Amino acid sequence: MPVSTTTTAELPKGLTKLSLQRIVTALATLKPGFSNQDVADQTGLSRVSTKKYVDFLVAMGYLTSAIVYQSSGRPLTTFQVVPTSERLIQPYLT
Repeated sequence: MPVSTTTTAELPKGLTKLSLQRIVTALATLKPGFSNQDVADQTGLSRVSTKKYVDFLVAMGYLTSAIVYQSSGRPLTTFQVVPTSERLIQPYLT
């Protein structure tokens, strides 16, 4: 029997593989500069839920973030997928 060289990484408490897969799939369809609200709209998950996953993806280097200061109201945090980061997420999806 061949031995598998891929290892499954452990997700932080409160995050699930199924939701992570759903979010990563949605991120592939969003244009750079998307917000957490865009992720929530695309996945059908709540903003609170998607925020946990987006924060996790930023911390691991899969996403980058930038703050956009608007003329009024709160600043908006925007995100984009790092083009060469696919390998970072694979251990969590297998």
